[in-house]
Amino acid sequence: QDVIGIDPADATTRANQMLETLFKHILSDLDEKLPRDQSIRSLYKAVKGVLKLDQKQLSPDVMKMLSGLTTIVQSIGDLRTHTGTAHGRSREETAIDSQQAGLAVNAAGITSLFFLEKLKFKSK
Repeated sequence: QDVIGIDPADATTRANQMLETLFKHILSDLDEKLPRDQSIRSLYKAVKGVLKLDQKQLSPDVMKMLSGLTTIVQSIGDLRTHTGTAHGRSREETAIDSQQAGLAVNAAGITSLFFLEKLKFKSK
């Protein structure tokens, strides 16, 4: 949390890295191979499938919430690409502010908690 106010771009990159690492660990814990493309989107898609979060028998309300998680994951990946520290930046690119970085970090946190709970439930 401290890095958010000091270096919002780095905080955004770290939020993305946290999710990527979590998704890789979930796949590993469930003896699944990592996807060839290890971008956050591909890792998320693989984890979503393994944890059966793409099932049509889920209620429409739950599917809407899961759609929100998809948007969060994709947006964090996009922020990392466009405003994070993982790539060089041009003069034209706008910097992310600490409130926006805080939103990314907190959204990554709640998303991580959800997936850890799903993993714990699946492992029982």
